[in-house]
Amino acid sequence: MKYCPQCGTKLEENMKFCPECGQRLTMGKGEPSQEKPEDVRTGTVTIERADPTYYSDEKGVRITATRLIISKTTGSVTYAMANITSISTKTVYPTLPLGIILAVVGVIMMSIMMSIGPAFDFWASILALVGVALLIIGIILAVRREYHLKVTSAAGEESPLASKDRKYIDQVAVAINEALIKRG
Repeated sequence: MKYCPQCGTKLEENMKFCPECGQRLTMGKGEPSQEKPEDVRTGTVTIERADPTYYSDEKGVRITATRLIISKTTGSVTYAMANITSISTKTVYPTLPLGIILAVVGVIMMSIMMSIGPAFDFWASILALVGVALLIIGIILAVRREYHLKVTSAAGEESPLASKDRKYIDQVAVAINEALIKRG
């Protein structure tokens, strides 16, 4: 078990920074540093500090005292925490019009086929089932939600992060707000 040379916190083998004090734990080629490097010019100890990380996840979101970093497959977006004025979430229904159209077409097909009745029994049943399928697909498309994180800064408002998981977006928004509060 390794310990932080700055504050003494227990560390895992693969950590690059101390989660408590932000002390950099690797030197050069990724080998853990157990000693503080000495400045040869003055003979004093030099400590390289990293930004304390308030939140980090496997999806590429990292929140430090000075930066909000969102890594995506299309690239990375970085915001200076000092420039962020507000954080909020937004629910988006991306396919609402298509869902409504399919549901209405499905209801119309079902009502027409049921009114035709026994004269076209087999085909009426088939088309009524297609109408039911369209209605179900339309409802699914109409209620499908996506949640967006909205970042407002002096440059305007952007939605750099989206997910179908509302709890995840809320968790990231809370972490950013807490970092903004700690920043002061």
